Amino acid sequence: MLLTLLAVLAISVSASLYPSSPCTATPYACGLEYMPALSSSMEQATTDIIFTGWKFDLDTPLLGADKNLTFLGAVEKAIARGVRVYVLMWKNTISGPADNWKIMAFHAEAVAESLKRAGAHVLMDKGHPHRLLERVQPTLRWCQHIKAVVLDQRRVFVTGIDIAKERVDSCDHKWPDARRVKDAGSETGFHEFWQDSAVLAEGQVAYDVAHVSVRRWEASCRLAPDTLSDCSNMPVLRHATPMEGGKQRCGVRLSGTPFLLDVPSTVHEIEDEYVSAILQANRTVFIENLYLSSELLGEEGKLEKFLPISNSKNGVLRAIWSRLKRAVDNGQVDGSFSVVIVLPAATEEAFTQSITAESVWSKKRGLIPTLQHYLNVKGYGKDTWKSLLRVLCLAKTYRMENNAWNFMTIYIHAKVLIVDSKVAVVGSANLNDRSLLGTGDSELNLRIDGDFASSLQRRLLGYHAPSGYDDDRLAASLGETADENWRRLETAWPSMFSASQRAGLPVFSFKDVAKVTFGMFVPRAPATDALPLLDGMFIPWQEDLWGNATWERAVDKLPWIGPAIRSFVTKIDARNRKAAAWQIYV
Repeated sequence: MLLTLLAVLAISVSASLYPSSPCTATPYACGLEYMPALSSSMEQATTDIIFTGWKFDLDTPLLGADKNLTFLGAVEKAIARGVRVYVLMWKNTISGPADNWKIMAFHAEAVAESLKRAGAHVLMDKGHPHRLLERVQPTLRWCQHIKAVVLDQRRVFVTGIDIAKERVDSCDHKWPDARRVKDAGSETGFHEFWQDSAVLAEGQVAYDVAHVSVRRWEASCRLAPDTLSDCSNMPVLRHATPMEGGKQRCGVRLSGTPFLLDVPSTVHEIEDEYVSAILQANRTVFIENLYLSSELLGEEGKLEKFLPISNSKNGVLRAIWSRLKRAVDNGQVDGSFSVVIVLPAATEEAFTQSITAESVWSKKRGLIPTLQHYLNVKGYGKDTWKSLLRVLCLAKTYRMENNAWNFMTIYIHAKVLIVDSKVAVVGSANLNDRSLLGTGDSELNLRIDGDFASSLQRRLLGYHAPSGYDDDRLAASLGETADENWRRLETAWPSMFSASQRAGLPVFSFKDVAKVTFGMFVPRAPATDALPLLDGMFIPWQEDLWGNATWERAVDKLPWIGPAIRSFVTKIDARNRKAAAWQIYV
């Protein structure tokens, strides 16, 4: 594996289809920073706007729910000024039947028809076949996942933020907040808290992103046009506008196959970029992502292929371990090199959540136990690992009526890598196989070299850890803040957060992953308990946060019919299963 990582390190940058070039880049740390900036940029556009996205809600309030401007309204205003608007959308085989599912409510055809009535040009991207199997399989498992907006082919937003209602959230995640979109189905009254990031770049890179979208549009119309696709008024590439004297360098990095991208063969540039940047890190690696699903450490046992254990293949986790091991071997255990990984307390589903837990805490092959064991063998103390590595999540406490309070986690949807405050990789790609191997979803990230990386890190941590941190010992200082926040929660609500009072039970049950994710209250604390004032939002992603995934991971071994089995068994099992002692009630 080490030889593979070193090979990636040698070829990653030079092999990119779009070389880096001078640019300027501006960071955005949440939806309510990004969407108003997008609205302003749309107003300034003079020739064309090219949207490429996974999901579009026409009624998304770009300035916040307390303002009147929607995404559709902004599109109509641009068209009225003579700006040509192009929207590349993803059409899934189950888009219609799944429109009532919370996660899959795309209403793609209705959105496309409304945009066309407004005067926009639309591509319904359903993939195009190159091989016999692709000609018969539905566009169900893989999708167009790129989120980018090119303006006048001179500026471009690249992000993980969809133009969708639930993405409208502030960087400090207030509750209640009139700017957020209300959701009658949520106990909080709003959509889930949503942490995400974006970048606005200017220069050659904007033309390069336009090139990706336009070539995709042309290929789709040539090989597999949809009835709703506008193939007679496609976007047209103009000349690139290089940035003279740009303070940063930006380069497009892709992941995908010819099924969903106009590329000659499978590309996995984003995985290569992650691995090479991590291996070259000198001081810090900072990751904020929805998932941590990567090839586990050590060797797979003979029976593991039949057991409910992650079978991810991308090399990000092994790159992190390789760099941590090098630090230990060099005696650099004082925190002068460290890794910080920020993950959501809960993903959407138990089986994806359990993969993250496995990557972090698996006794034999997880990142933290492997580091702990190696340090112990080397003769270091049991807590030395905390200077080298911390895995954290975000949460807040909120005051309620009658002096009661509640605890809610923050859903992290970001896709950010920052190395040494000098290199940033930002875009649409999750840390899992379907985003990184190139054989799944189409993805687009930017690699940005320069002071953008430190600007983005300061902006994120300014909200996550507002009292400050030590950049020379990043993991240790942020971990100390998170540990102190947990101690405050234990003191204020011991039956929920104190391990001694939970008698070996986890804080959350895997049955409650969706509840923790989608804006539901954790059980309310008694009115007699004082609201614990947390220092920012960090809490540790610790081992007892979740219980054992049991059968959910076994079912995940069935990639096509697994979700259906999982849903059916959950419904049957729920009728007879007793609630866990610390189950979250809705």
